[in-house]
Amino acid sequence: MTGEIPAQNGESSLPGIPVQTNDHTGQSKESNAKQIPIPFPVDEQCVNYAIRLGRALGKFAAGNNCQTFADDVLNKCRIDPRLGHPKNWVSGKI
Repeated sequence: MTGEIPAQNGESSLPGIPVQTNDHTGQSKESNAKQIPIPFPVDEQCVNYAIRLGRALGKFAAGNNCQTFADDVLNKCRIDPRLGHPKNWVSGKI
């Protein structure tokens, strides 16, 4: 909730601390950044809505962290080939 980025000098190891989405501008250019291909199509508008800055995400825990958040966003915003948009798509938001 302080706006810091975990694993980039941000607080990330204390279970129970409140977390939110923060600005990661420039992080992709850091030497430790990795690009991991997503093996399925996702809706960019859906992703942008899900990762909007300042969105409260509850408390940090094993089941609520950066990795679980990213996985949840990708799965919710995954384009269903039969529908042409995410399954849970409602007015451009998930």
